[in-house]
Order: sequence, then C-alpha cells, then structure tokens
Amino acid sequence: MGRLAVRALRMLRKPSQGGLEGTGSGAAPPDLTSDRIKDSLAAARERFHKIAERMQDGQNEAVRAEQERVLADAEAALLKLAVHGEDAQVDDRQMIGLEAIIVPDGTRPALFVQDDDVDPSVSEAGSWGGRISELRLGIAEVSRSVGRINSAIGFPNYAGTGFVVAEGLIATNRHVLEELVGGPNPQPDGSWKFLQPVTIDFAAELERDRKREFKVTGVAFSGPDAINRVLKTSNLDLALLTVEKNNGTEDLPPPLRLSRRIKALRTGEEIYVMGYPARPYNDEVGEVLMRVFQDEYFVKRFAPGYVDEGPDAVEDGGHKRVFTHDVSTLGGNSGSCVIEFLIQGKAVVGLHFGGLKRQANYAHSVARIEQVLADHGASFQDG
Repeated sequence: MGRLAVRALRMLRKPSQGGLEGTGSGAAPPDLTSDRIKDSLAAARERFHKIAERMQDGQNEAVRAEQERVLADAEAALLKLAVHGEDAQVDDRQMIGLEAIIVPDGTRPALFVQDDDVDPSVSEAGSWGGRISELRLGIAEVSRSVGRINSAIGFPNYAGTGFVVAEGLIATNRHVLEELVGGPNPQPDGSWKFLQPVTIDFAAELERDRKREFKVTGVAFSGPDAINRVLKTSNLDLALLTVEKNNGTEDLPPPLRLSRRIKALRTGEEIYVMGYPARPYNDEVGEVLMRVFQDEYFVKRFAPGYVDEGPDAVEDGGHKRVFTHDVSTLGGNSGSCVIEFLIQGKAVVGLHFGGLKRQANYAHSVARIEQVLADHGASFQDG
C-alpha cells in the first residue's frame, strides 16, 4: 500500500449520519463514487470562484489558473483512489490538490466563526452540518474563550492562538512564546521579555470590526525544552501566559472546560479545533494554498475532523501525552484548543501544537498534562 494513499483515504472520511450518543469511530468510509467526485470538485470550484471574484482585476486570472491546476490534481488523485484504494500511486502534487478541496467540499471544512457562531447551513459545512447544529451552543461557548495572540513583531502581527484555562491565564504553545520574545530561550534569570506589547483578541473574525482585546502581562509557565521552530514530539510545547482580568470594558472570558476523558482520543473519535489559521509560507503546500485561498486567513475558524492515533500510540519519548488528528490546520493554529464532540461540544481534550505536511497534525492531551495545568489554577470537569 502507498503511504500517501492511506493518508488520503483517511482525509476523505466523512461523519456517519448517526446520533452523538454512540462511542468509537463516527467516520463513514470515504465515498469515491463518480457522483461524489463530481460534487466535491463542483463545491471546491464554486468556493474558489468566489475567492477570485474578490480580487482586483489583473490578479484574478493568475489565481483562477492556479485553482484550476489544483482541481485537476485533486481529480486525478480521487480517480486513482477510487480504482486502486490503498494501493493507489498518489504523488505530492495530487495530495496538495486533495488538501485544497477537502476544505470547501465539506470533508474537512474550516468554517468561519462570526459573532461567536458557526453557521451549519453553509455549503462548506458538508455532512458536518448536522453535527454542528446539535452542538451550536457549546461551540459558541468555546469561541468566546479562544483568542488570537497579537504582537507587532512583523506581518501579520500575530503569533498564534490561545484559550482561557484559569482565571487570568491562557494556554498556548511554547513555540508561540518563543516568537513573542524573539528566540528559543528565556532571560539569564529565567524570565521572559516580550519584544513588543502582547494582547489576546477573543474576536478577530471575518468581516467583523469588533475587538475583545486584553493585555498579556507575563509568563506563568513554559515547557522545559526549547522548541526553536522544530517539531519534536518528546517536547512539551506548552506555555501559560498571564493576562489582565478586565480590560476596562469587560471581564476576561471564563475558562474553558478541561477534560481528562482519554477515551475521547481513541482513533476515529470526532473532534474539532478552534483557532486562527495563518497564511502558509515556506513550502510547496503552503505556497499553493496561499495562492488558491488568498485572503481567508488570520481570522477565527472552526474545523472538525478525527483523531488518528491516541496518546498511547504516538511515539513521544515515553510521555504518552501526544495524539495525532486530521483536522484542517495551518501555522496560526498553534495553541488552538482541541474539543471533543461529546459533552455538548465544549470540553477541551487537547492543545494543538503543529503538523508535518501530508503526514499528521499533533496535539497534547490535556489529561496527560493535567498536573501542570492544575498547579497553575486550572480545573478539570468531566461528565
């Protein structure tokens, strides 16, 4: 079997039509019929067309050409997978095409959050629409406590995502902290010094002007190992930042519910990520996605998917605190919360910290780092 083909077939799973009461995998096998392929390409083409229309004359033709190349690569991949399954010889360009169409066709959508709400009726929600409808209130509750970490340290003036875990405390990644201080190490006395003032904005939504911004005041904890822009699963990529509890207008949003339900991280369990994907750079996948999707970055998104491997299966130096997932995420998602679909869709089971292109996305199980979080005031609520 081909490694890329196996990865592609996992990406193409969609939720089953059953209710939320069951346990285990909610994923249905990928539908690779000719009608499904046709519908997926049509949905992606419609989304791409809307993006190109928003561009200035003279730029949109090049974007449309890039989008058509991506669609052709995706179609080639889908046809191979339909015939050969796990033995299909899918190449890198075709995988890039698949990664581009699974967002707009509803397979692995990354839906805009507006006014702390996700609209389940948009076409991009695909077969996830029913799930979103059932959990809409919980999703809104999560959104209110997830923010974009901002600092004037270079375009686009933000470093990642964070979420409230205790009174006056937000969780993010250590590598996000390293960006804020301009290097992988603290000061000689062990303290951290931000290059520029840092805030967290719990709005930052598409086509919305409102702000819900609070000053980040310091660092309460950082993982013991420097990340230095290298993904290493044995490192604890966690930072806890202190933040003002009132910005003069409103109080800091409440802490999210943290869950120790390890069974929520079994292979095939439904999850979603809430955060702020950034415009991707520095590799072929990123460059293609940047050209295809253009200006749809830097704002809050809801993205559903599945657990690939639980924390007892991923090699992380014996810590058993890392799991993998297949949610559509990008660089700015660093520090995003991972939420299980049970418990009203508002229980945090993970902290997303990175991904390897066309392989996997990685997150820490909050249950397996419970002691660190509890030592700094976070509490866990199950059931």
